[in-house]
Amino acid sequence: MLTTIARYFNPSEAQILCARLQADGIPASVADDQHMMANWALAGALGGARLQVPEAFAEAAAEVVRAYHAGELEQDLIAEDPSAAERCPACGGERLEKTVPLGQRALLLASCLAVSVPFPTQASNYRCLACQMRWRFSDIEAAGQVRQPT
Repeated sequence: MLTTIARYFNPSEAQILCARLQADGIPASVADDQHMMANWALAGALGGARLQVPEAFAEAAAEVVRAYHAGELEQDLIAEDPSAAERCPACGGERLEKTVPLGQRALLLASCLAVSVPFPTQASNYRCLACQMRWRFSDIEAAGQVRQPT
């Protein structure tokens, strides 16, 4: 019998966690994610995509999910590959603020009003909370490239 250990309104996030559980040797599956991708409005009615594991693995899987939400898995990645950390290209600071550009927010609102379907945004603006530098992720073409503050 499968047990639901977490629910996500982003089906991709559920799939990523499912893959992580499988990599850790925990059999896992995602239910209702295909319904959500076909009709986004069903997400609320279905309660999100369900991340499920056999009952015998529920405790171990819940610990992996807890570590994911606590940011521990990201810290493990950064410890293994320091270049994976998002840093300010000017001062190297790690305290960043990430926002969606105004134009993309307007497009999101317009798409919702026009066809009742939200289209997710991809671009992000960053601001370093240490030195106040602002940049777009797409502006950084190579890791470690330093740009002048805007």
